[in-house]
Amino acid sequence: MRCWRSGKIRSRHIWKELEIGRRLVAGGKGLAWVRLREVLEALAFIEAFPPAQILWNAGHMDVPLHCFFRTKHEPIFKIKHIEIEPMRVLVRLEYGKASKEQIKREEIVLRRDSKLRLELATRREV
Repeated sequence: MRCWRSGKIRSRHIWKELEIGRRLVAGGKGLAWVRLREVLEALAFIEAFPPAQILWNAGHMDVPLHCFFRTKHEPIFKIKHIEIEPMRVLVRLEYGKASKEQIKREEIVLRRDSKLRLELATRREV
């Protein structure tokens, strides 16, 4: 409890979020963790998308980003590649069972609508 009061736990989570954002930068250009949250939130609204159960609160800034990535425990959810452009986002991800034979791989393209919200454009298995 002392550690929580001192703010060490909170700052550790913030640094982890910044590190994740830095690793996901395509070409070294400024991808902020806010953009990543926006992408996760858009993925949560895709119909018949099983990881939506995990991502439903991605837009809540008080939930740390690391809560959404599940790399070892089922259900698995990993973003393998992401490209963020002003009007388009390409995401390659894996989700599902932990075994390599049963994991699903998808490529999802999101586009901005007339209100500049991200929505599903295309979705295909890879």
